[in-house]
Amino acid sequence: MLDIYKRCWQAFFPLFAVFLLGALQSYIFLEDYQIPVTITLLILAVICLIIGITAFVFAIKDGRRKDRESKAVKDYEALKESFRRMHPEWTEEQLEIATRGR
Repeated sequence: MLDIYKRCWQAFFPLFAVFLLGALQSYIFLEDYQIPVTITLLILAVICLIIGITAFVFAIKDGRRKDRESKAVKDYEALKESFRRMHPEWTEEQLEIATRGR
């Protein structure tokens, strides 16, 4: 899912800027259909901004989750080793209980 989120926010933020600039240009240069075209482009710009921000937030959350999952085994082993150093008399079963918190 991270690739989808990354592609979405990288596509929708530039689209937001394009629609915003298009709305500005239509407001300045169009004479006959100025208001409907400007409003339509502004609505599209807001939709692109909302989709871009949502995808950006989900991409960050997904990336952080993957980092936590990849570090979980190393953190577990490091915690187990620290308990082993603090209490060398403990058995392996006691170390497992202390490390898992049960």
